Amino acid sequence: VQPAPRSLPPRTRGQWQTPQSGTIKINFDGAIFTKEHKSGIGVVLCDAHGSVMASLSRQLSQVYNPLEIEAKAASSDL
Repeated sequence: VQPAPRSLPPRTRGQWQTPQSGTIKINFDGAIFTKEHKSGIGVVLCDAHGSVMASLSRQLSQVYNPLEIEAKAASSDL
């Protein structure tokens, strides 16, 4: 007998919204590339019009867990 696989709650997708006037919105995310034994991060800064002001993507030289990847993306520790 094998245990039933854990089911995860369905992910909800929100609609992206532009930030309030005079502010900048920062979106970041991470990815894990297990076969390559690497991780990656991406960061995008948008203004109140939704225009991209800056972006960054970086490959990290090891596999991190999802929380570590997002922390690295949110920090200046790149």
